Amino acid sequence: MDMPSTVGGWATLVAAVTTILMLWSGALAGVAKLWIGDIVRRSVDKGMGPVQLELKAMNGELARVRLIEQKIENGLASDVAELKSGQVRIEDRVDRIVEHMAWDGTTERRE
Repeated sequence: MDMPSTVGGWATLVAAVTTILMLWSGALAGVAKLWIGDIVRRSVDKGMGPVQLELKAMNGELARVRLIEQKIENGLASDVAELKSGQVRIEDRVDRIVEHMAWDGTTERRE
């Protein structure tokens, strides 16, 4: 290859070399970006493992809490229905709660 002898020839050579370098550097940057992104994604997934396990446990506990809330709500609704129908007096209900809470362990506990 002969070296250019004019200013236009040198400008063309510099433009061609610059274009080739830009293409190669863009390709290398793209490959590096994918490689680094994959490494970062794997690191984040590995670091988030315990958090994901904790979230699964919390979801299980939340389901249990919702079930308990539903049972309490159903119990309260039935208590209100009993009170409206006049079957149970409030004093009787309070006495049962006091007996349950003040259990001394000597007799069978009322539920």
